Amino acid sequence: MPTPRIPLLALLCLAFASLAAAELRLPAVFSDHMVLQREKPVAVWGWADADEEVSVEFAGQKKTAQADTTGRWSLRLDPLNASTESRKLIATGKDGRKAEISDVLVGDVWLGSGQSNMAMTVNRAKDFEQEKTAATFPLIRHFKEESAGAATAQTQSKGKWLACTPDNVSGFSATLYFFGRELHPTLSVPVGLIIDDEDAHREGTECGTRRLRAKCQKQGRAACATPPGPASTWQFPWLCLQKLPTEFDRR
Repeated sequence: MPTPRIPLLALLCLAFASLAAAELRLPAVFSDHMVLQREKPVAVWGWADADEEVSVEFAGQKKTAQADTTGRWSLRLDPLNASTESRKLIATGKDGRKAEISDVLVGDVWLGSGQSNMAMTVNRAKDFEQEKTAATFPLIRHFKEESAGAATAQTQSKGKWLACTPDNVSGFSATLYFFGRELHPTLSVPVGLIIDDEDAHREGTECGTRRLRAKCQKQGRAACATPPGPASTWQFPWLCLQKLPTEFDRR
């Protein structure tokens, strides 16, 4: 009698699915060309096997954490000095498996949230061809959060970091780009720009609330409603440009 094949195939599929679920990985915001916030503890997190020990190495530091029963882990790097040096961030788990990102800089990172005013891209701005030709700023990096809107906090996200070049700048948020370009020569450090323009008008969305805008203005760590520099006469009632706090919310 022939040996049944379907149950064996099913077992193999389950085995491969289990391996994929246990992959050592970092969230999308930890990807090539990232900018980390200077002079603050840097939160790094990700997923691995349940109870797996994971170490993260960057800029001469090595920190270790243990994943919980669901496979989630997190740790903090000590505050870093600003650096234009292109370096690797490496997470290592059991059996030597790794998750690695390249060309990581350290500087100031800004989170931009808004509606159409923040979503408008550089290719729709005035004098785009002129702006495109001049957009060679390798120390300015842009990350666009591309996940769909959700009513609750999500553990997964989509997006990637891009260095500012004439080929890449067309898809950057115009507000964030011109904001970062004004800051860059003043700060003389790498500038990271993160845009999340998904459903920013909803009540309760972080940068879309009156409470946060008031907090931004009180603490002096964000430019809300009026960007700095030559564009200071613009009025964006639903705009918030906030310097990234000590760590991302890893939820």
